[in-house]
Amino acid sequence: MANLAAFPKAWMDPLCIDGSMTLNEWIDLSGDLDVDGLEFYSDFLDLKDRSKWKDYRSRVEDQGRSIPMLCCSPDFTHPELSFRQEQIDKEKN
Repeated sequence: MANLAAFPKAWMDPLCIDGSMTLNEWIDLSGDLDVDGLEFYSDFLDLKDRSKWKDYRSRVEDQGRSIPMLCCSPDFTHPELSFRQEQIDKEKN
């Protein structure tokens, strides 16, 4: 059987824009889901602090799960060169 992972599509604004949900809250909330992993997104506000990345991984692994994917959504089609360069730099990070 295929492994399944959950992505918090319904909570993108709270996790990425207004910060009303922390990544730890999403990890805890997902604990009731029957999935094998949790997908992360590069624009989660909490991921800006690289020093905590190991903590998030450990928290997910403590649930017996993995983080099989880090989703990124760069916009390389924007007409402004400086914007595209920011997207490239962000993707490299």
